[in-house]
Amino acid sequence: MKIQEFDTKIQLEIALVASIVDCISKAINKYGEARVLLSGGSSPKSIYEQLSNEKLDWTKVKIGLVDERFVNVQDKDNNERMIRMTLCQNNAQKVDLIGMVVDPTNLQNNLVQTSSNYQVFEERIDLCLLGMGEDGHTASLFPGDDQSERLLHSDELGVFNTVSPNYPFNRITCSKKMLSRSDKTILLIGGERKKEVFENAKLSSLPISFVINEFENLIVYYSK
Repeated sequence: MKIQEFDTKIQLEIALVASIVDCISKAINKYGEARVLLSGGSSPKSIYEQLSNEKLDWTKVKIGLVDERFVNVQDKDNNERMIRMTLCQNNAQKVDLIGMVVDPTNLQNNLVQTSSNYQVFEERIDLCLLGMGEDGHTASLFPGDDQSERLLHSDELGVFNTVSPNYPFNRITCSKKMLSRSDKTILLIGGERKKEVFENAKLSSLPISFVINEFENLIVYYSK
């Protein structure tokens, strides 16, 4: 694990955008395409906006989500909607974004279809961008949720439903094992409270603890 600390959020974003561009470029050169998993939430919005201006061959980039809230794609809480509004514009208009909500009316049917769509990421992930909550959750793997705990302690590969302690309660997430197979994993952390949770997590059993202890190619980007 490598930790990179920055004095300001702006400095972090500049370095992180450059790192993501480099990773995507190398994957395209090596495989003919890049496969990337991105997180939702508010923290990476500016990063995605900046990425949209980068001169990459975005037609050769497949973007998936680390996790999703099981709400309609037009809902303000939907991660795919946020990524489409921030990343899928400017130079990146033709990026191939593969969402997780296919059938918002049926949780189980949606899981079947999304699992099929995400087999491409089961085969290979070039880059995975993770976030972390103040409760120590990452992706939609939550402390105290039975399904999350099972996934954290197993080698199950794929996409699964979990339950969040906060609304929207129904979630969809890539499993820990699937995320761990990424060639490069970046964990984005902002603020002193989250840093404290992260620093204490190595010796605890929070979801983020498994990332810290098991992901070999983890790079942490932190700023106050």
